[in-house]
Amino acid sequence: MPFPLSSLSPPEAEAFLVAYQTSLPARYEAFVAGLRAGGGPADAVESGAAGMVEVWSWFLSTYVRAEPGSPLAASGVELEIPYWLTPVEHYRVGAEGLGVVAGIAAWMYRLLEERFGPLTLRRESDKRDGNYNHPNLPGNRVFLDYIVAAAASQAARGLSEPVTPRFLLTRFEQISESVERALGPGAAPVMEVPVEPEEPTVLFDDESLEAGEVEIDFWDDVDWDRRERFGALLAASNDVIEVVTDDDRGYIIARFGVDRARIEALVADWWKRSAATDN
Repeated sequence: MPFPLSSLSPPEAEAFLVAYQTSLPARYEAFVAGLRAGGGPADAVESGAAGMVEVWSWFLSTYVRAEPGSPLAASGVELEIPYWLTPVEHYRVGAEGLGVVAGIAAWMYRLLEERFGPLTLRRESDKRDGNYNHPNLPGNRVFLDYIVAAAASQAARGLSEPVTPRFLLTRFEQISESVERALGPGAAPVMEVPVEPEEPTVLFDDESLEAGEVEIDFWDDVDWDRRERFGALLAASNDVIEVVTDDDRGYIIARFGVDRARIEALVADWWKRSAATDN
């Protein structure tokens, strides 16, 4: 199958969804076995959601605190990397780290099924959506593998929220609450539950940027219409000198004519205003 998932035809994407969901139990078992073999926090994983703080702290210290391009710590954990998490530069955690990302995602899915029983994933069919063709959980527009990979990438780039020890647990509880609301008493038809996506992050000194460029990153669960409204506000601003990149991706690169503090304030303001259609 081709990569990325957005390039799949609907039948291919449906086949991927089935294969992905079927693979999750074996991926979880391989994750725990790899942790035990490498001296990782296997006991914390088997303790359930209570172990997420320990696991995320271990993951951060082992994989994502190295500078981009430098050797990563050897953990002894050997996991197959799913092709949809091909280690591209964006993720910044290397091949070994992405194998653990896939294991963490399978663990989160297992915990959700322990809480709610068997879950049915759904393919995102809206081509305008940044999650097009992703296998989403009930009540969520999120693909667990990409959520964990994006958080790892942002932690590697020094962003504050993903490097907090409770980040994984907090994100899991947010997803869990949305699943619970969607299933409801008796688990009748699955309904969409709107979840406020997190504010975009702003990168100033990333090595992939040219001099003067600023990158604005969006989380995977951002609504694509809102993403477009945000981009329109940015493009119309007199404080923006040039929009370098703004297409069907999860980020915008632009040059501004104001200082960092002003840029951060502008991004926060545009994010609030983009929540409504009457800007």
